[in-house]
Amino acid sequence: MTVEADPGANGSHNNQIAVARIVKAFTYLHMTDRWGPIPYTQALKGSENYTPAYDSQESIYLDLFKELKEAVAQVDNGAGPGGDILLGGDMDAWKRFANTQRMVMALRLSKVNPSLGATEFADAVAAGVITSNDENILYNFLAGDPNNFNPWYNNYSISLRNDFAISNTMVDYMKPLNDPRLPVYGEVLPSGEVVGLEYGSDDAKNIPNAYSRIGDFFRGAGSPALVFSYSQVLFSMAEAAHLGWIPGGDVAAADYYTEAIQASWEYYGVYDAAAFATYIAQPEVAFVAGNAVEKIQNQKWIHLYLNGYESWAEWRRTGYPELSPAADYQSSEEAIPRRQAYGTNEGLVNKANYDAAVATLLGGADNLYTRLWWDKP
Repeated sequence: MTVEADPGANGSHNNQIAVARIVKAFTYLHMTDRWGPIPYTQALKGSENYTPAYDSQESIYLDLFKELKEAVAQVDNGAGPGGDILLGGDMDAWKRFANTQRMVMALRLSKVNPSLGATEFADAVAAGVITSNDENILYNFLAGDPNNFNPWYNNYSISLRNDFAISNTMVDYMKPLNDPRLPVYGEVLPSGEVVGLEYGSDDAKNIPNAYSRIGDFFRGAGSPALVFSYSQVLFSMAEAAHLGWIPGGDVAAADYYTEAIQASWEYYGVYDAAAFATYIAQPEVAFVAGNAVEKIQNQKWIHLYLNGYESWAEWRRTGYPELSPAADYQSSEEAIPRRQAYGTNEGLVNKANYDAAVATLLGGADNLYTRLWWDKP
């Protein structure tokens, strides 16, 4: 008996390809924002090309914008892909994922190509981004599957390691503000306090009961990880309004900013109307048009806790929050890294293309301190 596979059993062909394109674009965004120029157009060819040429970060960004728009347009009315562990085959959610990523990417261009950034940002918003905490993009770990436990749970509860704690930089910023997210972010010690650990220290530290580990909210076996969130969208809208990319100016920017902080409080389960009113009235928090970007980025940084690469990218782009290198950091630059250097093998197995990329595309030495294309003073 001949049995033919059902071509639609795992979702429509168009929807499978659309999701693959979106995930690929997400992956490449993280890669280029870490290293800058990387192999892109000639990459992933397998045995056809083991030594792909590098592409400039600018050209990669332009193609990622195109890929995300085309992927959204490719979505049809058929079923979503089977086995979708992120969004369960919900194609409307995948469209929001793509458009929200495009919004985030557009803001990266605020100093290097604001005209294109404004166009892409407004178009992404019109196409449909995340509009509530119910639409947050979450990676859901599986409490019943040891192969898919939350990594913080693996670290603390399975491996019994205690070498991670909330940093004193975050604690020292949040504590004076009486930010109710702090005891969610960090473990409350028997003293009743959340105590941050100095990051980058050369000294061995005994963490339990001396410094606060990552909070329980984040380290259950099935605790989810945020990929994109409503609060992140609102902070982006606030900056875009301030920049004049979307209507409303600083009046709208202030509203988006306040709504972003509220959405963050609500997501972390700490919202109380009276406490919130007191919080946002503090001079350190209250929106001021003259330093709007600093205000927005400081609060976005708080919200993006444990989303280190996005926080790092936004710090590089804006300079906020104002941070200092770790006290024991050993470097002639005395600066926080602005990119990751290429792996040693790149200069060995793909030397000609590596050398060409460093000479003509990177804009500086292959070290931790050369600025990326969008990273301008």
